Amino acid sequence: MPDQPASDSVETLLDDMLQDVGHSALKYSTWKNTVLSAFLGTTGSDYQNELMIVGRALNGNNGTWLPPEMQDQARRSEVVENAAHQWDNRGLNWVLKYWKQIRACEDCQENYFGRKSQCPKCRSSKTKRLYCTRTSAFWRVIRHVVRNIPFPESLWDTWANHVAWTNLYKISPSGGGNPTTSLRQLQHPYCEQILRLEIQAWQPRRILFLSGYDWMNHFCEGLGIAGQITENAKFVQFAGTLTSTGAKVVVGPHPQDRGAKPERDFAKEIATYFRQS
Repeated sequence: MPDQPASDSVETLLDDMLQDVGHSALKYSTWKNTVLSAFLGTTGSDYQNELMIVGRALNGNNGTWLPPEMQDQARRSEVVENAAHQWDNRGLNWVLKYWKQIRACEDCQENYFGRKSQCPKCRSSKTKRLYCTRTSAFWRVIRHVVRNIPFPESLWDTWANHVAWTNLYKISPSGGGNPTTSLRQLQHPYCEQILRLEIQAWQPRRILFLSGYDWMNHFCEGLGIAGQITENAKFVQFAGTLTSTGAKVVVGPHPQDRGAKPERDFAKEIATYFRQS
């Protein structure tokens, strides 16, 4: 696995951002009482600098903190520690693991594959369906993209392990959904610096923003991305390069958006733009 961004720098930025959120919480009634999650990106275990994916923000997580709590240094440290190490020892393998439907039994505490509501071990019907990555348009499109750019066919079954993944915004509602406009504006300066460090550490040859150009364009100048809006494309909204490294940059709508359907055609067009010199 490649080097991760310099931990002290990323974690310090995240701590500073959380502190700012804590001190600013009373100003913003729209999210001051919202349980939030903190996020930092990661790479797959077999990442070889081919493709970096950037989404909007994490759609739900196990966050258990409220903005005013971030005024407390000890509480902030807990949140930073969790965000910095939540992907340890698994990278993006969880995307592959949860591609199949998994259910959890409340009685025997076992997880099992399958759609049947009755636990095969203890026969209890007190089971619940866990998150399945195959139901996510975001991960489905990434899978199609990997199969359309120069990844050997032998790697297709483990596709998630060969990409890097992060998001534009690192703080979002724990219950799902995107951060509000005010929360995005507050964290933007920090997130731009963190994203720059992630790119420097992971050195991708291709960067795919599945965020929509309306979300990503605020980061272009700070990251040093030059390019143009793709007026004649059906799906791709912007194509360019990262001026510091020459990495190819493609921007498309979020895969859940109506403008990203059908997904296979969307992925093929992305691959076409990446292949262009």
